[in-house]
Order: sequence, then C-alpha cells, then structure tokens
Amino acid sequence: MRISFVSTGALISFTCFIVESWGQLGTFTAVNALPTLGAATAPSVDRSFVSYSIELSAITGFTSNQFLTNLFNIWASRTGALPALRVGGSGVDKSYYDPTQTVATRSVYGPNITTSYFFGPSFITNIASYFQDIGITFGLNLGDPTANWNNTVQFAVAVYQNLPQLHLFEIGNEPDLYVTNSFRSEPWYGVYYAPQWMQVAKLIVAAISPNVQFQGSVYSGPTNRDFNVRTLIGLGANNTMFKLPVYSEHFYSQSFCSARAATRVNNLINHNIIVSQLQVFPQEISAVNADNSEFIFGEANTVTCGGAPGISDTFGAALWLVDWGLTSASLDVRRVHIHSTLNTDYSMLIPKMYQGLQPGVRPMVYGMYFLAEALALPELGSDTTFMVTPISLSPNLGDISAYGLYSNRVQKPILASLSTTITQSSTTTSSSTQTLSTTVPVTKTSVVTTKINMVTKISTSSVSKSTKTITKTVTSHTVRTSHSVKTIKKTITSRKVSTFTTTGTKNKKKTSWKTSKTVTKITTSTSRSTVTLKTTSTIKSLSVSKSTSTKTIYSTLTKPTTSTSTYTTKITSSSISTSLTSFPVTFTSTTTYTTVLTPTQAPDGNYLARAIVLNLSPYNTSDPTVLNCRSCSQASPLGWGTVKSRLNTTVSLSGFQPFHTLKLLRLQAEGLNAKSGVNVSGLTLSDDDGTVVTPVTAESVIVNAFGVANFSILATEGVLLVDETIL
Repeated sequence: MRISFVSTGALISFTCFIVESWGQLGTFTAVNALPTLGAATAPSVDRSFVSYSIELSAITGFTSNQFLTNLFNIWASRTGALPALRVGGSGVDKSYYDPTQTVATRSVYGPNITTSYFFGPSFITNIASYFQDIGITFGLNLGDPTANWNNTVQFAVAVYQNLPQLHLFEIGNEPDLYVTNSFRSEPWYGVYYAPQWMQVAKLIVAAISPNVQFQGSVYSGPTNRDFNVRTLIGLGANNTMFKLPVYSEHFYSQSFCSARAATRVNNLINHNIIVSQLQVFPQEISAVNADNSEFIFGEANTVTCGGAPGISDTFGAALWLVDWGLTSASLDVRRVHIHSTLNTDYSMLIPKMYQGLQPGVRPMVYGMYFLAEALALPELGSDTTFMVTPISLSPNLGDISAYGLYSNRVQKPILASLSTTITQSSTTTSSSTQTLSTTVPVTKTSVVTTKINMVTKISTSSVSKSTKTITKTVTSHTVRTSHSVKTIKKTITSRKVSTFTTTGTKNKKKTSWKTSKTVTKITTSTSRSTVTLKTTSTIKSLSVSKSTSTKTIYSTLTKPTTSTSTYTTKITSSSISTSLTSFPVTFTSTTTYTTVLTPTQAPDGNYLARAIVLNLSPYNTSDPTVLNCRSCSQASPLGWGTVKSRLNTTVSLSGFQPFHTLKLLRLQAEGLNAKSGVNVSGLTLSDDDGTVVTPVTAESVIVNAFGVANFSILATEGVLLVDETIL
C-alpha cells in the first residue's frame, strides 16, 4: 500500500485530492495543488461553451419542430447564454444559391454520386425565424471558383440581408482536404489557400460592408502542409481589410471514413489519449490570442464521417464530451461546436422521423447538460465567469480525471481553526483548615458538525458526599436543515480521585457520589450547531489548599465517523467562596491545554467553486436492454470496447470552503456502451421534443473543517460538486 501523508500545515496551504480505489487493493494517493487561483492563471469558460454545428444541407430538418429550441433553452436556463450555431460542413463547398428557387432546398446528383445543393430565399428566412437570438456562423463555398466565386458572393449578400442573427461568415470547409475531395489538384499547400481565402473575403467585403466579420482557417486540424493558423495570419489574413475575431479548426477523436478497425469506445474515453491529441493545438491558440482573437473548435465530434455505431451513440460519447471539453477549455478553447446531421451515429439528437429512425436524444446530450450544470450561474443575472484548470493526478490514476472551476470573483477564505492538544500532569499535597460550601455554575459551548453522534467527556471535581445536577440546553442556528433529538439517561459513579478526572463505574463507600446525567444526542444536517451545557454542582464539604480557585479546562468533542475529527471546547468555571474548617486533603491535577491555530496565512483568492471528477475505468453492461434507443441506427455489439468489473472508488477532494454544503450530481448509465438509461442524477429528457421529463435529484456533501469533501464514484461515471454559495 502506498500512502502519502500531508502535514497539518500543508492542509492550510494546499488543496488535496485523494483517491482510494476499492478494486485496486486499497491504493491511497494524495495529490496537492494550490487552493487559490489567480484570475490571470487559467482561462475562463464561455457561457456558450458547448454549441452546435449542423450540416448546411440538413438544417431545415431541425427547424420542423421545437426539439432543438428546447435543448438550446435548457442550456441557457443554467448558464445564462444560448449556445451558438455554425451552419456548415462538407456540403458547403457543393452549395449554391438560387434566388428564383421556390423551395428551401433541392439536391442535384451528378457523376460519381456527387451531390450539389441548391438553396432558395426561403432557406434563409426559415433559419432566421427558427433560431431567434442565436448567434450564427454561416458557411460559404470556396471549393468552386467558377466565375470568380460570383455565386458565393451572391449567397453571402442574401444571407447578410435576410439573417439578422448572422455573426460570422466561414469561407470553405476543411481546405486542407481539398485534394482528397477533388476540389483542388496538387500542389496544394497553405500558402496557396491563404491568397484564395483573402480574395473571396475581399469580394464579400466590397459587396456588403467593411464591417463584415469572418471565421478564419476552418482546417480539419493543423497539418504539415502549412494549413495552420500561424501561416494564415503570417500571409496577411489579419490585415485591416478583414475582421477576424474568431479562428476555427476541427477535431475528431477517431476516424470511420475507411474502416472500423481503428475505432474503439474504450480509446475514446482514455484521458491520456485525449490530452495527447490536443497537444497539437497550443501553438495555434497562442497565435490566435496574439492576434487578439478567439480560438474555437468550429466542428467536433467523436468519430469522423458520420460517426461509428456503438461508439458515437453510446454513453461513452457523453463522458468523452465532458473530459475532452474541459481539457480543451483549460487550453483556452473558447467554444466547441458539436456537429450533427439528421441521421448519422454522431448526431446528438434525431429531431424527427428520418429513414426509419424515431426522434430522440442521444447520450451525448446528457454530457452537454452535465457541463451546463458545471457552468450554471450562481444566481439570476450574475456576471460571474468560471476559470478552469485540470487537477494534476498521479500517473497510476489513468482512469481518473479531475477539473477545478473557480469563480472570477475573489473570496475571503472562511477557514476553520485547527487545534493541537498538550497534556501536563502535576501533584500537590497540602493540609488546610478550610471548608467551602457553594454552588458552581459552569457553561460550555461547543461547535459540532452535521450528522454526528456527540460524545462529551466532562471534566469534574472529585467531591465527598456531594450531588451534581447537569442540565443541557440545545440551541441551534440552522441553514436549510432539520434536527432530531434523542435523550438518553445514564448514571455514572465516580471514585474520589484527583481533581478534574472522572473514572470508573463502580460504587465506593463514603468517597463516592452518583450523578444523574441526561445526554442529548443530536443528529443534524446543518453546517453548524451550538450546544450549551450548564452544570450546577452543590458541594457540601471539600478541603483544598487555597480559598479560591479559577481554572480554565479544555475537553474534546469527537465525531465518530469513518474519519475522526476533533473539535475544541472551552469550559470556564467561576471562583469558589470558602469557609474555614479543619480537614487535610491531597490535591492532584491533570490539566489539558488546547492551542488554537487560526490559518490567517491563507490568502484571499478564487477558492474552488465547482469540481468535476470522472472515473473513466471502462465498464460495459451485459444487459442488452440498455443497448437500444429508438433514435439509434443499431444496437451496440455486446462485447464492443473493454469489459471490466465495475469498481467503486472513494474520493476525498479538498479546496472547498470549510463547513459548506455542496450539491453533488452524477452523470450515469448502466455501462460504457449503453444507449439508453443515461441520466444526470435522475434528470431525463423527452425523446419526443427534448423537454425535461424528470428533474434532477441532487445529493449533498458536507465539507469538513479542512475543506475536504468525501464521496464515492463508480467506474464509468462522472461526479460534479457545486458550492452554490460562491457567487
């Protein structure tokens, strides 16, 4: 067993991520990171982070009902912003505008089954009517240079005049593949593409307005033929003639264009593969940021060429979206546009019956909702944005990935005091002629956490033939909680021993006394409770060496849970008045001192507001009933991916504000290749129109005194922790 210990001081200065996998022989690993994050050290996440890309030739199939509108509104209800829309795809370079056409779209099949798409004026007005308040990027034909791209310019003018939501024009689609797709012949490099792009952009600006904005590059990815953002910028695309606020490249994790052999659902959710695939983009992002523009993935999905059945339409795709999306966001990718068509395996939804498919949502939609909850506004109208950073983990935790989200607002830390206990003993023997008779009031105040059994160790004076009456009064300050109180009566018999020590359970003659004690057992779900204990002792005779005594005594309150926490209690007793008598006595005392440490050195900063933990250990269900969904083209193969026992992992994640209550949501399904039964803590969406059928049923987690949240996570599951008090 490998164990990492963290000192008390380190708990103040660092956040700790601890993972223990029950199925991994109890491995215990601690990973430390700073609990605060400066606003300039991590990128912020756009509120429209997960957006849509829809094939140009398929867009009207999505405007025939409210399915897509409902999904857009669900996202906006959590994040405060609607997703953006890119209308484009491989059909762009085969698209033409016909101002005389009475139907919205028509297709013309040419030689070698090549299709051309013709769009009329109603195509544009249809989009304008359906996608109200949605920022739209519209794709134009660069592939066909006939008549100096005259039809492309004509289409751009019509869109500009009739689509008020137009944000950007995108010229061409994946020009780095033009030779493969027969739009260009060799030689074909980025240095040849850039001048053609600028020529078309110049024609559009001249025909419309200098204020027209473009989305640049639109490559399938950076290549060794200079198809990259750096080359495009270097050749002058960012000159004052063109407004390029956004540069786009495309991302697909796997390819299905030629054969299925290389596609695997377990590779799709491999975190190390995801990180490796994204490492080609930081140079592109840096070049874009230096140009004061934004970098996005304007088209993305799991597998190219329409996706792969049993991969793109499974729960694995939902987990991939969360892991890949957050890794991309941490690199400063501003938005990711998930590409869809009407009838492909990678479409997030089927909006209407099409070629035998019934309408319905695919599992990836639940991954999108899970991210919407992670980016949800803390309150209506809030201007909060969240910064994202991966939490570094040990290499042997390859199946676990974790991300921290921080508010852009600086918080004052509210940290619990830590304490250490020192015990000292001393013995004093003396004779005296003093007798005292008095009543001593003692008040005790304790701070306890939620859902605990309270065990109180009471320090008391040893008294001959005296009686002691103890009364407990419970007062509480609760936040969205309830209490249950159970009273237990116990009789404790103590021998005559040194002062402030209670021992034993047997009666002794002449030197013993009985105390009837009523102990109140409190179970509470509040973050703080106050328990006040008032003790009244009537002492008939007691000899001591001094006439008055004032002492401060400390005892501890212990929380008997799976992890032990110690809370400090202070008892102050009043002075005792005395009267003379002759009685020898031996006085022995054992005193416990508690030193309270307040972590004032913890700086103000952006404390953890949300955290996402993904357990990507592959688990494939053996239940065939969850492998079918009515919007899927076919069932997943039972053995597809990696079959592995479903492990349960315990996680301790620190960095939260102590004693806060966190909302916990789970992205879950019966297995990695499940096509149905996917949900977010019980939330399900209608397969008929995308509306919410059953709402979220969130769990709650109480952060302990050190800012640690403890929870469990299954293999093939995601967990989101939200501190809703951080605005």
